[in-house]
Amino acid sequence: MKPGWKRFVLGILSPMLLAVALFAGVAFGLILPALERSTIERKREMIRELTVSAWGILDECEQQVRDGKLDRAAAHQLAVDQVRRLRYGAGGKDYFWITDVTPRMIMHPYRPDLEGQDLSSFRDPDGNLPFVNFVRIACAQGEGYSAYRWQVREEADHIAPKLSFIKYFAPWEWIIGTGLYVEDVQAESRRQTTRLAQIGLSI
Repeated sequence: MKPGWKRFVLGILSPMLLAVALFAGVAFGLILPALERSTIERKREMIRELTVSAWGILDECEQQVRDGKLDRAAAHQLAVDQVRRLRYGAGGKDYFWITDVTPRMIMHPYRPDLEGQDLSSFRDPDGNLPFVNFVRIACAQGEGYSAYRWQVREEADHIAPKLSFIKYFAPWEWIIGTGLYVEDVQAESRRQTTRLAQIGLSI
């Protein structure tokens, strides 16, 4: 190797490649996994807070019953109508649902065919009994997370892993919940990976 090339390799190219390798190691070994964990925790907390807010609608309607402004049936209908209209997320397509402890579907905006039905034998594609598990969590803890597989919003043929947060409303023995789709979190992580890779290449 000519002296000029040797100086170039040892003095410029080798440190540059070493810096790129170190950046890639730190980025993909430490930063991205931490970002993914942070994203999941942030989403978990988000669905918990949203469920607590929606639960407040049931509590408000029950307060109107206690104040003598509504009878129980009217309060139920008012709560269902209000929760059915709640939307959030990209495109306003994420939603809330309500069951009771039978478990029977009280309200589901994308599965009205299930409303009024006993869901004690309803299984997801993995054989899990999601609604029975919601009742177990509600009765044992009052609230909590549950993982299962469910259709993606209005797409009945698209079944994907989902994590939901549910909360029990004891006066009516109702369970209200909402959830996140794991593939949405993974897509966000992929976008973060792409941005980090672009930064690395720019450097």
